[in-house]
Amino acid sequence: MNISPDDEVVNVTLSNGLKNIVIITKNGLASMYTETDITVYSPKAKGNKGVYLSLNDKVAGFTMVDSNDVVNILSSDGQVKQLKASKMTPVPKNIKGKKVVEPKADFNTIDVHINKQGIVIAQNGNSQTLIEKIEDYNGGKITNETFYLDIPQLTSLQFQKTW
Repeated sequence: MNISPDDEVVNVTLSNGLKNIVIITKNGLASMYTETDITVYSPKAKGNKGVYLSLNDKVAGFTMVDSNDVVNILSSDGQVKQLKASKMTPVPKNIKGKKVVEPKADFNTIDVHINKQGIVIAQNGNSQTLIEKIEDYNGGKITNETFYLDIPQLTSLQFQKTW
């Protein structure tokens, strides 16, 4: 792949071509669109633009989801927010995205990951830290449950489900 010197690869994943792509930015914006919206280019091409970024924004991460998956978003100010993929509206690619986390003064999304067991993995630099297995508790709303991490800039997380 031919990428510009100031660009970087955030994540690579395999897919069956039937999933939705969710991109989360460091400023708390999310964009979701279907894989069928992606144009396939030759390996020498630069690829597809997944989301337009503001001047001071960067892609924090992306994940591939089915409609029954949950996207977990971890921020540097201690927020973990869960979004059901079924509640997210797919949008045309190349847009700015929809605000999913309201930033506080020094907000930055660290990363976003999901797996079938509901385990959130936070990334800080090159290290990965297992945070916690998230359970649904029969659909009940969970707020202000604290998890402890060994990521230097975080002392605890505030966990909030959004459904």
